[in-house]
Amino acid sequence: MNKTEIKKQEAIKELGEWFAIPNCKSLYYEEPLSTIQENLQEAKLKKSTWLSFEELGLWYSNNFVYHGLTDHGALNPAMPATYGYFVVELTNLMAKSYPNNPPKLNFHKAAYYLANVMIQRWESLTDNMLEWIVNGLATKFLKGGQDYKIAAWFIISLGCKVFNHNLAKEKYNYPSDMGVYQQVLDRWDTEDANEVDKMVSELCDYHLTQATSDDGSDVMEIQFSYPKEFVYAYEVLAWLSLREMGKLQNPAAYTHPLMQLPINRLPKAITPYQPTELYERVLSRVKEEFES
Repeated sequence: MNKTEIKKQEAIKELGEWFAIPNCKSLYYEEPLSTIQENLQEAKLKKSTWLSFEELGLWYSNNFVYHGLTDHGALNPAMPATYGYFVVELTNLMAKSYPNNPPKLNFHKAAYYLANVMIQRWESLTDNMLEWIVNGLATKFLKGGQDYKIAAWFIISLGCKVFNHNLAKEKYNYPSDMGVYQQVLDRWDTEDANEVDKMVSELCDYHLTQATSDDGSDVMEIQFSYPKEFVYAYEVLAWLSLREMGKLQNPAAYTHPLMQLPINRLPKAITPYQPTELYERVLSRVKEEFES
């Protein structure tokens, strides 16, 4: 088996074990929905409400990857993107209201959520998220980022470059060495399809070396430590999607086996962003109670 197949089987095994947890759907889908409904009945919305949306996002993300690897059913990457956007929007609003005690949004997850929105080619939403993330880096919300999460920095840096957001790297915990990602940051908009394919292959090779939940080392230093990330090359797809937004031609096919997986194909058509009625109610309450 090649490295892609080995990691694919690891992802299927670990995600399969996750879905086999007793009451998994209740824990990660039904209970978060109930919690949000209950919180909406309170006189003041709980600050922790956003965590239920994050749990729902995990449910949709794991379903997308697991079913995309096992039964190749109708994939819906729009759902993980939608809930990721919910999480970043809510935590950003709450962080402004509680600057000294903001929600604890993980920097790596923020970049993952951003990448999923980029992959959907939701341009205005991508622009919003970049603004929230860049502003959050300067506060206790994202605390300047983490210099060892170079994949996260790659997604954010490239987004800022394409959407013209000023990322003052010297003020944050920006990596001193971006490794394999630097060439893409320098040449992201090349019109040479062969060069794009070559860089995609190099990023995929690196992704697979960084896809593990436990290799005996400090897991914080690993770039893709969640099973849903093992073979989901979202950072590569985010770059390719940004190229499409810039009207640049991507290769018709890719050499690397990782890019042959159904989950690593860019959506052919744009699915419109559709916030749920439940989310709209929560967002309205947050704007009313936390911004006032």
